[in-house]
Amino acid sequence: GGVEFFFFDTSPAVTSYREEAWAANPGGLNEQSPAGNLAELGAALAASPARWRLVVAHHPPSGLRVPSRAPGLDAALCPVAAAGKAAAFLSGHEHLLAWISRPAGPCSSVPQITSGSGGAVDSKPFVPAPGVTVSPGADWWQALEAGFVECAVA
Repeated sequence: GGVEFFFFDTSPAVTSYREEAWAANPGGLNEQSPAGNLAELGAALAASPARWRLVVAHHPPSGLRVPSRAPGLDAALCPVAAAGKAAAFLSGHEHLLAWISRPAGPCSSVPQITSGSGGAVDSKPFVPAPGVTVSPGADWWQALEAGFVECAVA
């Protein structure tokens, strides 16, 4: 009843990945249904008795990278995480450290922690994508430096 982690494969939602030769491998991306994966996540979150539900994925859903590396992920994933009362969304992929406690748009109720700078560091920070705004007074932090995140649940 304390904490439960929900690992979600965001790669099937990245359209450009489906064009790669490896996506056609048996059991690969082209055999996965992003809508089915989202339905599974939603059902698992709804059934969880845990006080703390943490969604973990490779790509962040913030919509704060221009151009987005996972277009459409916000609109699909964020409402499922919010409806399932996820306490936070943990991700990597972007080679920076970031924390957004009140992101705007469909992710507004799910704080996001991005820690993808363990092996490389991006040269560009997150910036709002077209149509995405950062709420006035939003708690927001990012760093273009190497590092990892450590989380404690109390």
